[in-house]
Amino acid sequence: MVQEYFGLGFHFFEKEDLEAIHDATLEVMMDVGINVYGKEAHELLIDAGCKITEENRIHFPAQLVNDAITSAPSEFLMAGRESKFDALQKPGKVTYTNFGTGIMIDDPFTGEWRKTTKHDLALAARVCDAVDEVDTFTIAIAAQDVPEAIK
Repeated sequence: MVQEYFGLGFHFFEKEDLEAIHDATLEVMMDVGINVYGKEAHELLIDAGCKITEENRIHFPAQLVNDAITSAPSEFLMAGRESKFDALQKPGKVTYTNFGTGIMIDDPFTGEWRKTTKHDLALAARVCDAVDEVDTFTIAIAAQDVPEAIK
């Protein structure tokens, strides 16, 4: 099921290694499952063939995951507010994004170790925006000072 792409570049894994990782991931998604919240999401996933065995624990059949991978486009555009900020995602093209969803921060201004806030999220977004090499921005910080319903 591993997509074939062996163009120029550095490869960390052999094809057999990637297949083993994929198979192990399918096993975890089926046997352990993942927590998914939201009634609408539950309905869509159950209609697609998933099972719920615990509160919010969704178990994915291997074939559903493989079908989703097969049907995904080989490339897509992550459009920016202006076209000069567009980032085309495709095999063989490297793009950079920030990573993680921090819940604690070592405050650079006070030195305090504390929960993250929406202000911290705004500052992280500004830093990523200022760095030309960052192509896309994902939520770098989970704001702990907003109601759970809007997170």
